[in-house]
Amino acid sequence: MTDLGTLNYFLGLEVKQNEDGIFVTQRKYVENIFKPFGMQSCKHAATPMNMNGKMQADDGTGKADVWVYRRLIGKLLYLTHTHPDISYAVGILSRFMSNPTKQYLGAGKRLLRYLCGTKNLGLWYSRSMECRLQGYSDSDWGGCTDDRKSTSGMIFNLGTEDVSWGKTSQLYRQRRQNMWQ
Repeated sequence: MTDLGTLNYFLGLEVKQNEDGIFVTQRKYVENIFKPFGMQSCKHAATPMNMNGKMQADDGTGKADVWVYRRLIGKLLYLTHTHPDISYAVGILSRFMSNPTKQYLGAGKRLLRYLCGTKNLGLWYSRSMECRLQGYSDSDWGGCTDDRKSTSGMIFNLGTEDVSWGKTSQLYRQRRQNMWQ
């Protein structure tokens, strides 16, 4: 086994270490995402997705190129390793991998515009962080308009640092509002 020195780059993750802690980012990866989608000089979006609109399986906007859409979502999924802020949006967009429309592709490109302004963000693990594990979760109620399934999300922190996060669609449909209360 050979000691290669301080870790700087690993599987697309940039690692910066100092006496105060470790910063993990995917800045270079984000910068390389824009070109294949023709978005090298895009305007920054303030949020990952439009929270007022509902994503439906048949929205009437026409079909998008399946391979372009899948490539975009695959790249965005890899970015969730250092960007928990996009996990929910990527999860919603990944529901439509088999039959994407132009609306979904547009939502994916909006997410790229959000990343344009947040490409320098990452995860900071402080050397002096407290070792208290906290977990948070939330769920919508039948939020998917196509199958009435709910989406649940969770995040775990060790001290103030994110260590695990994710979202999932519930297995069962919501029938009554008080069913799980």
